[in-house]
Amino acid sequence: MPHPIIFNGSLGLGLMLVGLGLNATLRPNDHLQRLEFPIPTEPLAKRFSLALMKIWGIRNITVGVLISIIWATGNENLMAKALTAALAMPITDGFRNLKMRLLSNFSLPALAVIGLFATSGYAEDQCRCTIGESCWPSAKTWGSLNSTVDGHLIRYIPPGAVCYKYHPSYSPIARDEVIKQWSESKFHSSDPASLHTEWGNAGCTPVYENGTSIYGDVETGTRGCSNGGLPAYVVNATTVDHGVAALEFAGEHNIRLVIKNTGHAGNGRNLGNSSLSIWTHNLKSIDLQEDFNLTCPNAQDAPSPRMAATVGAGVQDGEMHEALAAQNALAVGGTSNDVGVVGWATGGGHGFATGKYGQGADNILEAEIVTPAGKVLIVNQCQNQDLYWAIRGGGGGTFGVITKLTVKAYPAPKVVIGGYDIRAKNQTSEEEFYEVIADAHALFPTIQDAGIHGYYTVTGPPEAEALTFSGSFMGFDISNKTYDDALEPFRKMLDASNSTVTWSLTKIPVRLGGMLVA
Repeated sequence: MPHPIIFNGSLGLGLMLVGLGLNATLRPNDHLQRLEFPIPTEPLAKRFSLALMKIWGIRNITVGVLISIIWATGNENLMAKALTAALAMPITDGFRNLKMRLLSNFSLPALAVIGLFATSGYAEDQCRCTIGESCWPSAKTWGSLNSTVDGHLIRYIPPGAVCYKYHPSYSPIARDEVIKQWSESKFHSSDPASLHTEWGNAGCTPVYENGTSIYGDVETGTRGCSNGGLPAYVVNATTVDHGVAALEFAGEHNIRLVIKNTGHAGNGRNLGNSSLSIWTHNLKSIDLQEDFNLTCPNAQDAPSPRMAATVGAGVQDGEMHEALAAQNALAVGGTSNDVGVVGWATGGGHGFATGKYGQGADNILEAEIVTPAGKVLIVNQCQNQDLYWAIRGGGGGTFGVITKLTVKAYPAPKVVIGGYDIRAKNQTSEEEFYEVIADAHALFPTIQDAGIHGYYTVTGPPEAEALTFSGSFMGFDISNKTYDDALEPFRKMLDASNSTVTWSLTKIPVRLGGMLVA
């Protein structure tokens, strides 16, 4: 049973949301006379209802506060009767908005009062230790962790620090180099904590000599450099034991923990102020097996062996594709060679080959994961099945630190690749342009049934000069003739649209992510 204060606070918040919904959707009007709620006969509830009516006439804001106090003290029975009676009152000229306002007035004051009750004596258990607090580990304690992880602890300084004149790291030469490389994915993926987003490094954005940021903010230099949401310390994990030590340390000292390989996570999961980060980027093992067997406690539970690749948590798409292509094999990956395989696959994972072989999460066979308790587990379909289910789409860093991932591998397919570019003519309206896109979508199912998959984007001004519909078609293990025949209806549709769009459809003789050119 949850703590009664939290339980009541949760119920109160639920009522607040219901109140907001009713206030938005059931606005009073002349024909609305009453909401259909049963009228209680208990004297206590009647007296409470009358009291609410009197309060409404004097100071309506106290209605919500009174209700929220009763709710937070734990008397759900009285609360239910009181609300039922109040909501059952007829709406007359004097009280036309009472029911709606009762609920809407309940919203803000109730939230405030419930917040006081719910956070009292509870927030301390939920807050992580931050820099400057007495709980923050001493330099000696951090030094002990550094010894445990074989000297792989990094006191993190943002790369942009070299741009700030009053920072100890300031260097005009280093500043120019950081600014030059800032837009390169490799620069951020090879840094222990830097991310690929502007806001991810907002505490210490690179600035020019005059203090203007690379994004054009002239005040950035005057605000100085701080870690912001970037970690305070980073463990450069090159063994499983390093990950175990970091997790145990963070748990013992109540420190926020984050995980990074390349930093492509767009939702900021790699960020955490005053955090300890586990950098998995240098776990680079790649092992292709023709007959991989799941690690099962009972051998009879294991499925038949199959081709699979086991990759370390730091392996990136380009590295996996190159290693497997050398052995005429393929495993699904994303659309960027810089993206990490583990984070990509455990978050769902779409890419050039997923139309043929399924999403990245569909291809996960097994993982080695360090739990928050520091325990190393093997997860697959025959052991720790709950975690196996969770990491296939729920994110690798959500449930622990994945140090190794085994994914399905396939013989390298022969692929016919083509690209198309469709642009609206000057006089073409948006409606006419989107009719062409709709016609294309009507043909896509038949094209896919023929073994062709692809990607597309739709753009327009100011990103493009005109409304543009562009993409690619990839035919897996089919002949050039089959590919051409399958796309013939698409060509005819575009020919018929010549009055509204210009278009091109051409084959691209390129090898993509381990695929062979047909």
